[in-house]
Amino acid sequence: MAGNLPHCDICSLRDIFKLATVWCSECNESICSECQEHHWLSKATSGHPTLPIEDFLKLPDFVRAINIRCEEHKEKFDWYCTKHAAPCCGKCLKVNHENCLDIKPIREIDQNIKSSSAFSEIESRCTHLRDVYKTMEDEKIQHIQKVDSQATTILDLIQYRRLDIIRHLDNLEQKLRDDVKEKKAQLKENIVLVTTELNTRGRCVQTFLTQYEDMKRYASNHQTLLWLYKIDKDINSEIRILPSLKATQFELKFVPSNNLNTILDFGKIDALSTPLNIRFDKTNQVQIPTGIQTVVDIDNISLKERDRGKAIEVLDFLPNDTYLVRDELFLKRRTFQNMDMQIYYSHGRKVTCCDMKGNTIWENTDPLLIKPTGICCDSNGIVYVVDVETELLFGFSPDGQRVKVLLDKSAGLKSPYSVVIGSNKNQLIINGNKERYQYDIVWQI
Repeated sequence: MAGNLPHCDICSLRDIFKLATVWCSECNESICSECQEHHWLSKATSGHPTLPIEDFLKLPDFVRAINIRCEEHKEKFDWYCTKHAAPCCGKCLKVNHENCLDIKPIREIDQNIKSSSAFSEIESRCTHLRDVYKTMEDEKIQHIQKVDSQATTILDLIQYRRLDIIRHLDNLEQKLRDDVKEKKAQLKENIVLVTTELNTRGRCVQTFLTQYEDMKRYASNHQTLLWLYKIDKDINSEIRILPSLKATQFELKFVPSNNLNTILDFGKIDALSTPLNIRFDKTNQVQIPTGIQTVVDIDNISLKERDRGKAIEVLDFLPNDTYLVRDELFLKRRTFQNMDMQIYYSHGRKVTCCDMKGNTIWENTDPLLIKPTGICCDSNGIVYVVDVETELLFGFSPDGQRVKVLLDKSAGLKSPYSVVIGSNKNQLIINGNKERYQYDIVWQI
């Protein structure tokens, strides 16, 4: 742009190089003192504001780079289309804004632009956006400290896990040793029984040999024939018994397990990164919405009492602060199906999550659970459970491994038997036999 040089743009067209004294933003030209007089006297340019060239050169580069002419048609922006919020040149009106009705001269729009609310909002929006980034930065710094703390805790848990595995291996070893002793005693007892039987049979056969010698030496032929008939039967009987005694073999054998993975697997480490949800409202002002948490964590939840009243059973929230209710108490236990096609239910002294086929995903038997009767789940997977016996409200993490008491005895719940999450997911109602309790769910960032 010619205005970047401290020479008069008008004189330069005549190959005359004179230092410029002022800058005309309307003409987008630098002007020397001689041309400035003509610029003031001309009807076409007499109303153009000028700026000393020294002040113009002090402007930031991005300000001096602002083009007051249409890049497409190379004509000056003289008009403003409020429908499209865009400056226009004469040709733009004919080509792109022929059907636009709200067209105004750009001088009417920019006359008081610096005192307008739109201009002042730029500062407030940028300030707000800067504060948002600062808040997020501070939060991430806190995350670094939190991650360091979590890493230390995990290392301790790994050590505890190692000790558990060692104890488990010790128990397996002791069980095998006890099994060896038991099997050894059993085998020895069986061997003794078989040995006794073999000894008895051996003495019986020895008796046959003694009889044989006596028959050979003293018996008559007739006696020998009768004895032979009898002894043959006895020998055949012993021969039939012999295979059963001979087939018995006794030994101890160790068969090592090949399934070592279950022993060697300590667990796994998950590194989670959940994006911070930021939205712009209708005026494009940056907001951090309440009710949206940076990390889904039951430690970030707190409840603020909103209302309590007559004990009518609320089944769901409806628009305009109305509710779907039922006058009679008909549910003492509830199940809830969330977006992930999972079912949560309470029974006995435990809370269970399963899939649509009934396969258990997780189960929690926290010792504080005595008689959980009401259960529901929000869109983040946080499970809310009321216990009619302890009169407490619990929050369970999405994996069911962590539990937090959200409302303790000080909340004054009386015989709560069900809990309902509002359609906007930021409110819940606890139904009791005598009162109804309504709370706002607050996510602490």
